[in-house]
Amino acid sequence: MWTGFIAELSPPHEFPEFAIFDTQFALRTARLLISKAKSPDVPALAAIWADADVRRYLGGSISRDEALARVDSRVAAGQLCAVRLYGNDRIIGCVVLEEVRPLELEVSYLFNVDAWGYGYATESVSAVVEKIRDRFNGYEVVAKTQAANLPSRRLLSRLGFRMEQEIIEFGEPQAIFRQRL
Repeated sequence: MWTGFIAELSPPHEFPEFAIFDTQFALRTARLLISKAKSPDVPALAAIWADADVRRYLGGSISRDEALARVDSRVAAGQLCAVRLYGNDRIIGCVVLEEVRPLELEVSYLFNVDAWGYGYATESVSAVVEKIRDRFNGYEVVAKTQAANLPSRRLLSRLGFRMEQEIIEFGEPQAIFRQRL
Protein backbone atom coordinates (compact mmCIF):
# COMPACT_ATOMS: atom_id res chain seq x y z
CA MET A 1 0.00 0.00 0.00
CA TRP A 2 1.25 3.47 -0.88
CA THR A 3 1.90 5.21 2.42
CA GLY A 4 3.08 8.68 1.61
CA PHE A 5 4.13 11.28 -0.82
CA ILE A 6 6.90 13.69 -1.58
CA ALA A 7 7.35 16.59 0.77
CA GLU A 8 5.14 19.47 -0.20
CA LEU A 9 6.80 22.48 -1.73
CA SER A 10 7.44 25.60 0.26
CA PRO A 11 5.23 28.61 -0.59
CA PRO A 12 5.64 29.77 -4.19
CA HIS A 13 8.67 31.93 -4.92
CA GLU A 14 8.53 35.17 -6.84
CA PHE A 15 11.33 33.91 -9.10
CA PRO A 16 9.90 32.97 -12.52
CA GLU A 17 7.71 35.29 -14.52
CA PHE A 18 6.10 32.46 -16.48
CA ALA A 19 3.81 29.56 -15.68
CA ILE A 20 5.30 26.09 -15.98
CA PHE A 21 1.91 24.77 -17.07
CA ASP A 22 0.19 27.01 -19.59
CA THR A 23 -3.56 26.95 -20.15
CA GLN A 24 -3.16 24.42 -22.96
CA PHE A 25 -1.11 21.94 -20.90
CA ALA A 26 -2.83 18.55 -21.02
CA LEU A 27 -1.75 15.01 -21.59
CA ARG A 28 -3.23 11.55 -21.48
CA THR A 29 -1.54 8.36 -20.35
CA ALA A 30 -2.99 4.87 -20.58
CA ARG A 31 -5.11 5.50 -17.48
CA LEU A 32 -4.91 9.19 -16.61
CA LEU A 33 -5.81 12.67 -17.81
CA ILE A 34 -3.37 15.30 -16.54
CA SER A 35 -4.07 18.97 -17.15
CA LYS A 36 -3.24 22.39 -15.77
CA ALA A 37 -5.38 22.90 -12.69
CA LYS A 38 -8.01 25.61 -12.89
CA SER A 39 -9.97 27.55 -10.27
CA PRO A 40 -12.90 25.07 -10.21
CA ASP A 41 -10.38 22.32 -9.27
CA VAL A 42 -9.19 24.12 -6.11
CA PRO A 43 -11.73 22.67 -3.62
CA ALA A 44 -11.06 19.05 -4.66
CA LEU A 45 -7.30 19.58 -4.62
CA ALA A 46 -7.45 21.34 -1.25
CA ALA A 47 -9.32 18.35 0.21
CA ILE A 48 -6.36 16.15 -0.79
CA TRP A 49 -3.83 18.65 0.64
CA ALA A 50 -5.69 18.84 3.98
CA ASP A 51 -6.09 15.06 4.43
CA ALA A 52 -4.17 13.91 7.55
CA ASP A 53 -3.16 10.58 5.96
CA VAL A 54 -1.83 12.28 2.84
CA ARG A 55 0.11 14.69 5.05
CA ARG A 56 1.80 11.94 7.07
CA TYR A 57 5.20 12.81 5.55
CA LEU A 58 4.38 16.47 4.97
CA GLY A 59 4.66 17.83 8.46
CA GLY A 60 1.19 16.94 9.69
CA SER A 61 -2.31 18.27 9.32
CA ILE A 62 -3.21 21.69 8.03
CA SER A 63 -6.58 23.41 8.06
CA ARG A 64 -8.89 23.39 5.08
CA ASP A 65 -8.40 27.17 4.77
CA GLU A 66 -4.60 26.78 4.68
CA ALA A 67 -4.92 24.01 2.08
CA LEU A 68 -7.21 26.22 -0.03
CA ALA A 69 -4.71 29.08 0.13
CA ARG A 70 -1.76 26.87 -0.81
CA VAL A 71 -3.56 25.23 -3.73
CA ASP A 72 -5.06 28.49 -4.96
CA SER A 73 -1.65 30.21 -5.05
CA ARG A 74 -0.11 27.35 -7.06
CA VAL A 75 -3.04 27.22 -9.48
CA ALA A 76 -2.75 30.99 -10.01
CA ALA A 77 1.02 30.62 -10.59
CA GLY A 78 0.52 27.85 -13.19
CA GLN A 79 2.48 25.32 -11.12
CA LEU A 80 -0.12 22.63 -10.53
CA CYS A 81 -1.65 19.86 -12.66
CA ALA A 82 -4.79 17.98 -11.71
CA VAL A 83 -4.73 14.21 -12.23
CA ARG A 84 -7.94 12.36 -13.14
CA LEU A 85 -8.65 8.79 -14.09
CA TYR A 86 -9.35 8.59 -17.82
CA GLY A 87 -13.11 8.62 -18.33
CA ASN A 88 -13.79 10.01 -14.84
CA ASP A 89 -13.91 13.70 -13.98
CA ARG A 90 -12.99 13.14 -10.30
CA ILE A 91 -9.58 14.52 -9.31
CA ILE A 92 -7.47 11.80 -7.68
CA GLY A 93 -4.26 13.78 -7.23
CA CYS A 94 -1.91 16.43 -8.48
CA VAL A 95 1.62 17.10 -9.68
CA VAL A 96 3.32 20.38 -8.81
CA LEU A 97 6.33 21.89 -10.59
CA GLU A 98 7.98 25.07 -9.44
CA GLU A 99 11.11 26.81 -10.68
CA VAL A 100 13.08 27.30 -7.46
CA ARG A 101 16.35 28.55 -8.97
CA PRO A 102 17.59 29.26 -12.46
CA LEU A 103 17.71 25.93 -14.32
CA GLU A 104 16.15 24.02 -11.40
CA LEU A 105 12.58 22.79 -11.00
CA GLU A 106 11.16 21.14 -7.89
CA VAL A 107 8.52 18.41 -8.31
CA SER A 108 5.97 17.35 -5.74
CA TYR A 109 2.80 15.25 -5.84
CA LEU A 110 -0.13 14.28 -3.65
CA PHE A 111 -2.89 11.72 -4.21
CA ASN A 112 -6.15 10.75 -2.51
CA VAL A 113 -5.70 7.85 -0.12
CA ASP A 114 -8.05 5.69 -2.21
CA ALA A 115 -5.73 6.18 -5.20
CA TRP A 116 -2.64 4.84 -3.39
CA GLY A 117 -1.05 1.61 -4.53
CA TYR A 118 -2.14 1.70 -8.19
CA GLY A 119 0.92 3.37 -9.71
CA TYR A 120 -0.89 6.63 -10.50
CA ALA A 121 1.83 8.77 -8.92
CA THR A 122 4.54 6.99 -10.93
CA GLU A 123 2.52 7.27 -14.13
CA SER A 124 1.65 10.93 -13.70
CA VAL A 125 5.06 12.20 -12.54
CA SER A 126 6.76 10.26 -15.34
CA ALA A 127 4.35 11.69 -17.94
CA VAL A 128 4.72 15.28 -16.71
CA VAL A 129 8.54 15.09 -16.61
CA GLU A 130 8.62 13.66 -20.13
CA LYS A 131 6.18 16.30 -21.41
CA ILE A 132 8.31 19.19 -20.12
CA ARG A 133 11.68 17.66 -21.08
CA ASP A 134 12.12 19.60 -24.36
CA ARG A 135 10.96 22.93 -22.97
CA PHE A 136 13.28 22.67 -19.95
CA ASN A 137 16.21 20.86 -21.57
CA GLY A 138 19.30 21.31 -19.40
CA TYR A 139 17.32 21.94 -16.21
CA GLU A 140 17.57 19.72 -13.16
CA VAL A 141 14.46 18.45 -11.46
CA VAL A 142 14.80 18.09 -7.69
CA ALA A 143 12.47 16.16 -5.41
CA LYS A 144 12.53 16.11 -1.61
CA THR A 145 10.91 13.44 0.48
CA GLN A 146 11.17 12.45 4.09
CA ALA A 147 13.85 9.78 4.41
CA ALA A 148 11.25 7.58 6.12
CA ASN A 149 8.97 7.77 3.05
CA LEU A 150 10.21 4.60 1.36
CA PRO A 151 7.45 4.43 -1.31
CA SER A 152 8.35 7.91 -2.60
CA ARG A 153 12.05 7.09 -2.54
CA ARG A 154 11.41 3.95 -4.62
CA LEU A 155 9.18 5.90 -7.03
CA LEU A 156 11.87 8.51 -7.64
CA SER A 157 14.53 5.84 -8.20
CA ARG A 158 12.26 4.04 -10.70
CA LEU A 159 11.87 7.32 -12.61
CA GLY A 160 15.62 7.80 -12.95
CA PHE A 161 16.15 10.30 -10.14
CA ARG A 162 19.37 9.79 -8.20
CA MET A 163 19.56 10.23 -4.45
CA GLU A 164 22.01 13.06 -3.86
CA GLN A 165 22.00 13.76 -0.14
CA GLU A 166 20.09 13.69 3.12
CA ILE A 167 19.45 16.86 5.08
CA ILE A 168 17.42 17.85 8.11
CA GLU A 169 14.52 20.09 7.10
CA PHE A 170 11.18 20.68 8.81
CA GLY A 171 12.68 18.82 11.80
CA GLU A 172 12.96 15.53 9.88
CA PRO A 173 15.61 13.84 7.72
CA GLN A 174 14.85 14.57 4.04
CA ALA A 175 16.22 12.70 1.03
CA ILE A 176 17.08 14.93 -1.94
CA PHE A 177 16.79 13.39 -5.41
CA ARG A 178 17.78 14.91 -8.78
CA GLN A 179 17.38 14.24 -12.47
CA ARG A 180 18.74 16.28 -15.39
CA LEU A 181 16.34 16.93 -18.23
